[in-house]
Amino acid sequence: MKKVVLSAAALMFGAVMVAQSNTSKVVSTGNDNASMVVQTGAINDSDVKQGGNKNLSDVKQTGKENKSRVDQSGSVFPGAVDNDAFVVQLGDKNSSTVIQRRDRNLATTDQIGNSNRASLTQLSKDNISDIDQTGDFNKASLTQLAGDFNNSDIDQLGDRNDAKTYQRGSFNFAVVDQAGDWNTSDINQNGNNNNASEMIQGDGNDVTIGQSGDSNSALVNATKNNPSFFADDNNLYASQVGNGNNVQVRVSGGDDNLVSTSQVGDNNYHRIGISGNDNVLTLDVDGNSNRGDWKIADSYPPNADNNNVELVQNGNSNYSTGRVAGDNNGVVVSQVGNSNRVGTSWYTGDGVVINGDFNTSEIFQTGDMNSASSNQSGTYHVSNIVQTGHTNGATVFQSN
Repeated sequence: MKKVVLSAAALMFGAVMVAQSNTSKVVSTGNDNASMVVQTGAINDSDVKQGGNKNLSDVKQTGKENKSRVDQSGSVFPGAVDNDAFVVQLGDKNSSTVIQRRDRNLATTDQIGNSNRASLTQLSKDNISDIDQTGDFNKASLTQLAGDFNNSDIDQLGDRNDAKTYQRGSFNFAVVDQAGDWNTSDINQNGNNNNASEMIQGDGNDVTIGQSGDSNSALVNATKNNPSFFADDNNLYASQVGNGNNVQVRVSGGDDNLVSTSQVGDNNYHRIGISGNDNVLTLDVDGNSNRGDWKIADSYPPNADNNNVELVQNGNSNYSTGRVAGDNNGVVVSQVGNSNRVGTSWYTGDGVVINGDFNTSEIFQTGDMNSASSNQSGTYHVSNIVQTGHTNGATVFQSN
């Protein structure tokens, strides 16, 4: 059975190649529209609707029971120009939906495997988006609303991965790159000039990035560097509200890590590196111009297990450093006020340095111009620094 419906105001061409029980429907309204549908296999379904001018769609399906829908502008939004959509599906029971209803959008979807789902929606202008999936039972959803020059890219290799990106505003950029099985990723950006990217190499990882404001940047990385160096079952969360914030989370070769970062305010910055197992790192930063730099293991191979680090900063111009390597370490840093420091600077890594086993360090600072440093090496060490007031300074060094 073959069913083709063609309609055009000025220029339209359609090419359809079908096997048994494939269905193709093309409806075009406007000027200079072009559509090509190629289907090989059985029980494939393609539905293309184009309204407006200068739309281009290209659909190729090979296999069985694949479904593709391309809707560019449509009758509800007449007058769209220069929309391009390209869909390629190889395998069985794949589904792709592309909807573009404004000006000059470009969307490409490539799916190789079985039972993959891809949805791409752009309701703005001058956007470019791409979804690539190889494997089985993968899901990808890409949504861009009410903005100019937004770009999203989702690449998934493996089985049963799920990725979502949502962008509202202008000049936003989101990238999801997942290789492995059972990984989930969610990127949500509201504002302008925001940048978020994540790369996962492993299985069972969960990544969430949320940014609201302007000129924010977030990078989440969980990688497998070699066959004996895995990054599985990690939970990574990054949330930023404000302007000019930057957070970087990198997990290399570690499993079962829980990293949660939250920054509220302007011009905050954190750089976090984790390697090892069963680590918990929680950061909550409120205020302006706060800094940070934390590592849980900075050796190769990693030897950081069962560590717990919690940092809370409230105020302006606060610093913090880090570096933990060993087993069962606990670090708590809390700063409330202005011009507080734990290390000499945010990038020196000389504040709360722990190397060994069963160490505990706690630093509490409330007030202005406080400075604290703790350095522990060995086993069974405990350090506690509490400062309240102005112009305070404390240094603790312990070694076996």
